[in-house]
Parts: sequence; structure tokens; C-alpha cells
Amino acid sequence: MSRACLPLLLVLLLVPGGAGPAAALIAPDPPTAEVPGAPAPGMFLVASRSFHDPNFSATVIYLLKHDDQGSLGVIVNHPTPGRLTEWLPELEGTALAPVAVYAGGPVDPGYLAVVVESRSREQQYDPGLAGPVSGNIFASYDRDIFAWLLQQDAASLGRMRCYFGHVGWYLGQLEQELKHHYWHLLQGDVDEVFGDDAGTLWQRLIERLEPAEPYLGPPVS
Repeated sequence: MSRACLPLLLVLLLVPGGAGPAAALIAPDPPTAEVPGAPAPGMFLVASRSFHDPNFSATVIYLLKHDDQGSLGVIVNHPTPGRLTEWLPELEGTALAPVAVYAGGPVDPGYLAVVVESRSREQQYDPGLAGPVSGNIFASYDRDIFAWLLQQDAASLGRMRCYFGHVGWYLGQLEQELKHHYWHLLQGDVDEVFGDDAGTLWQRLIERLEPAEPYLGPPVS
């Protein structure tokens, strides 16, 4: 297992020193059973009730990358009291200063992911700064995206959220975890990613995906 929001979205991925996703601690075996659906960027991974890994128990991961090199995502239901300027003080006094920060995962806590919402579907991003992730979601590995955002009309800016740290899988490893039912796989909901109650997202999703059996009291003798 891995040890490891403007209706147009942009996900900013900043990896200090050019480092990529952290490798998982175990190499995957070839899948031996059908995986329940195919993972893809923009989907949610919802930890099952029985997944008791201390890093991932009761988490919801927003999958940002899934290709022939592996997979990468961020945990979206672990808010912190911090704001972006605590990590990037040069943004103090700008429109980006109040952006909330979430704990995105246990791997590389210096890794920054920013999810930004665009109010205009037609808004275009510099292809040198942002590449497509899924549908209207884009990813950037260039710190200059902050300067680009600050140059935009404030009326065009929508919701935004930052994540420090991430989750990564080797090629084939996520499929193995799905095969073992560590995760529920479902389409991601952007409103949930940006919602004020994202911290309760796992509880709300798991009640739908794995309804808890009601307690009927002690057995009658």
C-alpha cells in the first residue's frame, strides 16, 4: 500500500528541486483480479472502513495523475488552521493570502498543490504553465503560476485551496490497492473539494458507500 479549487479548474503542483512523486514502499504485483473500475485523474479514492493504515484511514484522495509512470493525488479532507502566506510570505497582502491550506498527504510535506476554480469555462491558461489533467482541470509545475494568477481580473477568480504533501503510487500499485478493496473509486465532486465541510467528507461518503450496520442491542437469550 502507498505510504505514502474559477467552473474551470487548475491544479498547481510545485515540487521543490524538481522532485517527482515519491515512490511507494512496495513494488506492485501484476493484477490478478478485476479492479472495480478504472482510476483516472479527477476521481475520488475513499478509504474503506477496513483500511486502517494510520496515514490513510478515513481519508478521501483527489486523484491528480494516473498514467504509465504511476499515480499521484492529495488528501482533501484534512484541513489545517494555516493559510498560504505562512509558507509563502511574499503573498501577504495579495488576493491569494487568505487561501486555506490542507494537509495533502504524508509524502514530501514541502510539495505544494493549489486547486483553483475559474468562473469562465473559456478562460485559457498559458500552456507553458499549465497542462490538462482531466476535462477542465489543469496542472502546473511552475511557481510562476502565482504571478500569472495575480495578474488576472479579480472578478474572474473563484475558489482556491492549497495542499502541502501528497500521496504517490508506483505503476500498478493503485490497482493492487483497489483489488484489495482498500479504496472506493468514484467520480470526484468539485463542490465537495471546495466545500466548507470538506473535513467531514469521508464520513458522508462512507455512509453512502458502506452503510454502517445499525446496533440492535445485545442478543436476546
